[in-house]
Amino acid sequence: MTLQWRRCQAVALAILGVSAACAADASRVMGDIEVAAGEHRGDISTVNVSIELAPQAKVNGKVHTVNGKLTLADGADVSGALVNVNGAIKVAAS
Repeated sequence: MTLQWRRCQAVALAILGVSAACAADASRVMGDIEVAAGEHRGDISTVNVSIELAPQAKVNGKVHTVNGKLTLADGADVSGALVNVNGAIKVAAS
């Protein structure tokens, strides 16, 4: 196992450990997350996952992914930070 892979695993475990503290929070390694229009979530932390926020979706906290893609539709609301390590953030404008 390479040092880079071990670091990625350590980051993944740290993200998931912090997120697991709140039942409304979402954490995932692999598999996409979609927050539907009008849906409310807590923090979202992922590894190798695409996160898509529909119009009028609300995240009461941060959205953090490693090796993923964040897509925010027009009208989506995130009260905390948007963080993406080694990925892309796409924000739709009206």
